[in-house]
Amino acid sequence: MKNEDGHIFPMTIGIFLLCIMILTAYASSYIQEQRFRHDAKEFYLQETLMLAGVQYSLKKADYSDTQEILELPNGTISYKRTKKEKGIVNISITCKTIKGTEYTANFHYDLNNQQIMNWNEYS
Repeated sequence: MKNEDGHIFPMTIGIFLLCIMILTAYASSYIQEQRFRHDAKEFYLQETLMLAGVQYSLKKADYSDTQEILELPNGTISYKRTKKEKGIVNISITCKTIKGTEYTANFHYDLNNQQIMNWNEYS
């Protein structure tokens, strides 16, 4: 044990801290990926529910005022149809997933031309 300068212990601590920093960076990256995957899954589920709600409401589009709730395995869709003016109805669709996230869209539908107008969506 001759000629010890005391460099081994600080070097070991430095390497240990470097390893901890690398592990922390990987853990943070993994957590962000999992959050993104979860959020993307919820987003596409909301989009699918909204598409189903729009298709269902357009199939039943007429001049009557109606409010309906559809229960699906992945969530619920509620839509409300009100008469706006001659040939145009206002349709409001709200989708709620099983986890509780809501997504709402409101649009005017021209029954004569069968065309969607003034599309607004919000969470």
